[in-house]
Amino acid sequence: MLAIREMVQRHGLLDKVTITSSSREVLRAAQDLTPDISRGLVAEYAWLDPLNVSVWTVNEPALMRRLADFGVDSLITDFPGLATATLGNR
Repeated sequence: MLAIREMVQRHGLLDKVTITSSSREVLRAAQDLTPDISRGLVAEYAWLDPLNVSVWTVNEPALMRRLADFGVDSLITDFPGLATATLGNR
């Protein structure tokens, strides 16, 4: 994790990198060792627990459709009218 953080910082990518894993333990270690890098639990494993999977901030219609098709539980957007027009009552 520390090597990842060093590389990300060296290349100025802190706002562009997310560490993802299906393991909560790995993500906890990432939080402890690299708190400045975002983390994400793989959605399929979250649903098995069962946990809700929410996504934000989704403002593009194509991405709204793709995420809805994927099965996210909720979608946060700056444009609720656009989301309603794009997704209907899904």
